[in-house]
Amino acid sequence: MTLPIEGFTHGGRETPAQPSVLPAGEKRVNPFSAKKSGYGHIVDGQFVSVYPPGSPMHTFHTEAQQYVDRFIRSDKFPCIFGQAAIKSDQCSFSAFDDITDPAVAEGVLHDIVRFQDEFEVPDKAMGKRGMFRSTLVAFKNPPITDNLQATEILYTLLQNMHEKNAEHYDWTEGFSNEIESPDFGYSAGESAHFIAYFHPHADVPARVSDVQFIVFNSHHVVNAFKATGMEKHARAKALIRSRQVQPIHPYLGNHGDVPEWIQYALLPATDEMEAAELEIRTRTLGECPFQPKQKPDTHVVFEEGGGHEQS
Repeated sequence: MTLPIEGFTHGGRETPAQPSVLPAGEKRVNPFSAKKSGYGHIVDGQFVSVYPPGSPMHTFHTEAQQYVDRFIRSDKFPCIFGQAAIKSDQCSFSAFDDITDPAVAEGVLHDIVRFQDEFEVPDKAMGKRGMFRSTLVAFKNPPITDNLQATEILYTLLQNMHEKNAEHYDWTEGFSNEIESPDFGYSAGESAHFIAYFHPHADVPARVSDVQFIVFNSHHVVNAFKATGMEKHARAKALIRSRQVQPIHPYLGNHGDVPEWIQYALLPATDEMEAAELEIRTRTLGECPFQPKQKPDTHVVFEEGGGHEQS
């Protein structure tokens, strides 16, 4: 589901660099360990989890997927594109235990790359059952106690993911790794993403969820929609905004008005919160986040299968 959620406003170029297209029938090499996967998807109308039936994580995975499915289908959920993707089963839904665990970060990356292969993102503008496709990831721990704690654990995940992702991928072409840039997009696998974070203490009503989960929305998918006509995009954005609780959060303005980065955690727009976010960001990500990393001079072998998936 392509979820800019409340605002449908995010970074990336209006005319992005064209993604490389895989030859027909060729699968994308996944450099991340399948043993760390928490993948789930719909197969023939049924949700299939990577975890063994009867295990605690299988229970969490299936219950979280059912909750989030209802959450997004609800009339109170503003993003019509998210609802379209859920109804067409064009999304993956992974689940993990501790969001701060570096091993979990690799699992999330594995599942993003698997999603990109399964749903042909960014290779094709249109999926098999529609344009809108996205990656959803739920986390069992730690329990969220307030907005700032949620922000810190989100940034911890994104930093852990970047450190691993940078071993195998350059930052996505056409997007900036500078978080203040209007062209910023969070790079994972073959695409740059807009990220929306949902948890019980979110400031925006549409982001308040009993289950802690993140949606990774490919900018390539969003830009493919824009390419169908900016007038159509403007009408869709207006419809989404009309479904939001008013007044709309000031961070959810038009593209370029506010940095995409601050829409990820979407803290209250106060001087106090902005100072707290900067302190957390600097402590968690450093002064210059998301810098490139020297890649090892080794050949990565694709791991078939994934985690504990049952056939």
